[in-house]
Amino acid sequence: MSMSRSSEIAQTACATLSLNVPSAHLLLGEYFVTDIDFAALCFASEPRAHCHVFSTPQTKSSLVLDYNNTTQHYSFTHPELFPPLMLECLTQISAHTLDPARNIADQTHSQPTTSPLASHISLASAHKKNTPSNTTIPPFLKKICQTIAEQNVLIHIDSSSFFGQEKRGLGSSECASILACATLLSLVNRNTPAKPASNITSDIAPDVVPGIVPNASVPLCAHRAHTRWQGGNGSGYGCYTSYFGGIGTYHQSFDNASKVLHELHGVYKTHSTTFPTHTYLYSTAHSISSPQSIASWKKARRLNPLYAQKLKERMREAIRYFFSEGCNRDSTRFLQWLSLAQSLSEALGHFVKRESALITGSTRPSTLQDTIHQLQKSGILEYKSLGAGNELFLIASKEKLSLPEIYSTNHTSNESFFPLSISEGIQYTSHSHHNTCASPPENKAKDKT
Repeated sequence: MSMSRSSEIAQTACATLSLNVPSAHLLLGEYFVTDIDFAALCFASEPRAHCHVFSTPQTKSSLVLDYNNTTQHYSFTHPELFPPLMLECLTQISAHTLDPARNIADQTHSQPTTSPLASHISLASAHKKNTPSNTTIPPFLKKICQTIAEQNVLIHIDSSSFFGQEKRGLGSSECASILACATLLSLVNRNTPAKPASNITSDIAPDVVPGIVPNASVPLCAHRAHTRWQGGNGSGYGCYTSYFGGIGTYHQSFDNASKVLHELHGVYKTHSTTFPTHTYLYSTAHSISSPQSIASWKKARRLNPLYAQKLKERMREAIRYFFSEGCNRDSTRFLQWLSLAQSLSEALGHFVKRESALITGSTRPSTLQDTIHQLQKSGILEYKSLGAGNELFLIASKEKLSLPEIYSTNHTSNESFFPLSISEGIQYTSHSHHNTCASPPENKAKDKT
């Protein structure tokens, strides 16, 4: 993997804070991860998305987003021009910081609360993704943006490593949400001592540097922001998996019985930090539309709820088996488990395709057909599709593989194949100031001001 653009900048500019998070993958639990009562199996790996905060004493705070070979610049003095996902992150930060009745780090409230932010909570969701909203910003968002603008910093969020010639389906938007929420919350709470991590989120949490808000607040803000950005769809597993890292289980829950969206949170538990075989990530360099795939799933489930429930129970049992039988520690059992898991995913994919007639379910990657078939016969290799689409695959082998062994003759340049290792979650680095620091990068793109 090449060095990210923000990593290069950090070597020459005066970064005061650096953060990075890994990509997140759903190993088993496709679609069912959106259910409240289902714990899916997830893991985090390279590549990582990066964020650097630079001191700009003479300039009001600004935001630079690097993604999909595109760089966009925004000013906190004009938040109405921010892209919708960033507006959603700011909305969640406002709810956390300015509205004690909805303090998402406080889990002591057992009764539903009424919030003055409720009427604004979906501010950005109504706007088209990835385009500036040009909307009227309510006072509570203006207050947060003014607070951040007066910090005189440049925030550079870079998820360009998640893109090849096309989007790879590695969770770039979830990672951008985490980095945005972690950074913005740290700026808003710069003089606030860090609090202990909430026990509802993970039993293995990264350290917190002074000025960073409680661990639970960052993935929770990102989860709710990303869910609203997707129009209420999605599960949030990517936000929590990237934040805490490792191999773990994830499920959604609510703060209370009201089951309203602004009470939603995730529960992630890290179980282990390695796979017992040589593992590789294969990317077909195209990703499916999450809203379209979820719509297809909902239609299929509505038409045949009994079969959907049967698949759900089989997946749940397979996830329990993964840990109880040591599949995460023994290479032979791990390969056998992958074969079982892939058969369940293919059954689910064919079910969705058959009932909804909208998308293609999980299948074998086309460029690997001949090679995989031969290596499977020898008992060396197994594979598992990741998530609900056909864009990513985990390949596990008892022997070390090389590129020529994997690609077949119809390999295309858009595809990628590289060794996979389980990654730890978010990493914070607070930099000391140096007189020799250079200035932040010049604004070479058109400002959104």
